[in-house]
Amino acid sequence: MRAPRVDLASASDIGRVRQRNEDHFAVADLTKNLRVLQSNLADAAPSDERCGYVFLVADGMGGVAGGARASELAIRSLLDDLVDDVPWFLDDRPATAGSRKATEQHHEADVELQRALAVSHRRVLEAARRELQHRGMGTTLTMALVVWPELYVAHVGDSRCYLQRGRRLHQLTRDDTMAQRLVEGGSMSKDQARSSRLSHMLTQVLGGAGDAIEPQIVRRTLEPGDRLLLTTDGLHGELSDRELELLAVDAPDAETLCRKAIDAANAAGGRDNSTLITAFFADTL
Repeated sequence: MRAPRVDLASASDIGRVRQRNEDHFAVADLTKNLRVLQSNLADAAPSDERCGYVFLVADGMGGVAGGARASELAIRSLLDDLVDDVPWFLDDRPATAGSRKATEQHHEADVELQRALAVSHRRVLEAARRELQHRGMGTTLTMALVVWPELYVAHVGDSRCYLQRGRRLHQLTRDDTMAQRLVEGGSMSKDQARSSRLSHMLTQVLGGAGDAIEPQIVRRTLEPGDRLLLTTDGLHGELSDRELELLAVDAPDAETLCRKAIDAANAAGGRDNSTLITAFFADTL
């Protein structure tokens, strides 16, 4: 199916409290190779038939320098991995929904995304062992891969991927935090979790203590008119889901949403770095 036109925007802001931005992000074309379109990585320049997109956000931890180093490493690792191992998502033979071939493609995608995050996890750990000043560094990572109309999301940590469909904003990822565990166990409400210090206690990251990771993999079938938002917790931690939903629904274009959401997060306190990637898929093919 031919993909609709896509309106893309991204922004990352230091906020009002931090001295350095520990977030990193990247937006890239998926072609026969991979062509970076937007990023705050220092040298991620554009490298051709487009077949999809990849969106990545990462929020580092482990001290100012360590956090920035970890988030940068994680994104570079995944970009490298996609360049080296793209054939699995370049199969242009259509698969009927629910068919054996479609099931095999989805399984292969799940396996490859799990593997790619495991490789990124090891690279952050190896760098932390080599660079003693960065020992213990880690990072969240949320990646959205779009091969129209399929969306694959791979996720570790408390950054998020949202899908806006119509006038509703749906959180696709699950926060890897102690607060979320209590919410799922019925011991805490979502509102309580937002203000709890346990919302900042991560249960898994890339790197960190070196524990085995279990990435969350989410698949959805996109529709024309859908919008994707990838955020770090400096943004969604300052804005409620309803506030973010209203901003997304009212925004006429991706750039406006990025600007207004970052401004709103800073106006609400700006206590952390905030990053947002937005992708608006046209409502007609």
